[in-house]
Amino acid sequence: MIDSNALAALFSALSEVPCRLAALERAEAENTAKLESVRVALPPVLASIPEAATAFKVSIPTMRRWVKRGDVPIVKVGNTVRVDLSRLHGKDAATIASQAAALTSQSVRTVPVAIKCPTK
Repeated sequence: MIDSNALAALFSALSEVPCRLAALERAEAENTAKLESVRVALPPVLASIPEAATAFKVSIPTMRRWVKRGDVPIVKVGNTVRVDLSRLHGKDAATIASQAAALTSQSVRTVPVAIKCPTK
């Protein structure tokens, strides 16, 4: 036998389905709109040197220097050079610390200094 209370609870839950489905559809539409606004705000995958400089918040000459040194990945399209932003990845803190330590050890020379301690 089917319990009438269980059957009533089932019908009550089923009656809420259209309302929940409508709420989910609204949330999906809002998320789609937010995602589209984020996509529009992202820089293009292949950027010109001025666009890449703007994306990295550096000057155009700095970006040209990075391109010349090979610090950023580029793609040549005809006579133009495009910076491939899709191949650029951030560095984690450990990588940055090790690179900073390597640069520091290369550029800083320790000079022995005689320290005179005060006598009592």
